[in-house]
Amino acid sequence: MTRPGTVRHDVGWTPDILATVCASVGGAQEANFPSDGIDIRPALRGETLHRGQPLFWQFPYGVGLRDGVRMQSLGLALRDGIWKLHCDPTLKKPELYNLDIDPNEKWNMRENHPEVTDRMLKKMRELDASVNGPSAKSANFINPAMMRVNVAPTPDE
Repeated sequence: MTRPGTVRHDVGWTPDILATVCASVGGAQEANFPSDGIDIRPALRGETLHRGQPLFWQFPYGVGLRDGVRMQSLGLALRDGIWKLHCDPTLKKPELYNLDIDPNEKWNMRENHPEVTDRMLKKMRELDASVNGPSAKSANFINPAMMRVNVAPTPDE
C-alpha cells in the first residue's frame, strides 16, 4: 500500500470514492445508476492511474475566487491530464489552461495550443450532448436512471 510521505499527482474526484469502495468490498455499482467514478486503488499502491476519459463537469451558476476576486464561472469544464478547458454553455468561448505551469488558471493558452483546444472542445461537445441530451431535457433535470432506483416510500406517500 501507500508508504508514508508519498506524494501523488493523480487526479481524483468525488465519484471515485463510490467506485473505490464498491471495488474494495467486492461489490459493483448499480448498473442503472451510471457514474464517472473509477477505482483509485492502483494509485494507492503506487501504480499508474488510468482514467478512460477526461473529467467533465458543469456549473452554470458557479462562482469562485481567482486571486481574491469573486468571478462567475464559464459553466463547463473538461480536465485531461495537464490541460483544463473552460467554456460557456454555448460552447463558443473556450479557455485553455496548462495546470502544470498555471494551477491558478491565469494564462489562457487557447491561441498557443489550438490543436489541444480543438481536440478538447470536440470531446466537450460529445460529453455535453451525452449529459444534456434529449433524455436529460425530458426528465426536467433529473437523470431518468435515477428514477428507476428502488427507494422505500416516505410516510407521506
